[in-house]
Amino acid sequence: MSHTRILFLSANPTDTGQLRLGTELRDIKDAFRGAKNRDSIEMHERLAVRTRDLRQAMLDVDPHIVHFAGHGVAWHVEGEISGRSLIMPKMESPDPTRAGGIVLEDDAGHSNVVSDEKLAALLGLFSENLRCLVLNACYSEVQAKVLIRHVPYIVAMKSAVPDETAIRFAVAFYESIGAGRDVPFSFRFAMAALGLEDTAGAAIPVLIEREAEL
Repeated sequence: MSHTRILFLSANPTDTGQLRLGTELRDIKDAFRGAKNRDSIEMHERLAVRTRDLRQAMLDVDPHIVHFAGHGVAWHVEGEISGRSLIMPKMESPDPTRAGGIVLEDDAGHSNVVSDEKLAALLGLFSENLRCLVLNACYSEVQAKVLIRHVPYIVAMKSAVPDETAIRFAVAFYESIGAGRDVPFSFRFAMAALGLEDTAGAAIPVLIEREAEL
């Protein structure tokens, strides 16, 4: 049985709202410990990720699944920080065509926004093995539409997502992955799990699939 390498990345800069990322990582690990295919899963984690940590982790792991837990940025929506989102007025974007990004850390632990296009340039170099990208951050559906050209499946969030919803979704998703199921089934399984638990925001996660080349 082939191994599945999963790279868990998280960042919670000091100038952003506090998230339960440690809980998310712990609960995902617990899901794998009880999985029937646990011996085929390689879990790698990088916390408080900076851009150079991201680069090195991709080189070291060459992952099949990349999971990012943290804040997402949406320049297309005005408002305040909410859940896993860092919402910025459109006028603050240095590039008006840029739709969003993920929030990593700088050397001082402050926010460092990596745009979807910059992330796509890196992930595209690893597309041979990369099967799925999980963006467990708010408004990441916008980014997914840029990144999908480099990966067959992206799990993203359509809007601001409550922390508890993000964690419950991730745990159920990896329960299914650990049981040997594929990404589409695992997504549907996680959505069903949110429904069973009457979780707030159960309709927020979305699966985006790359269109087959003709």
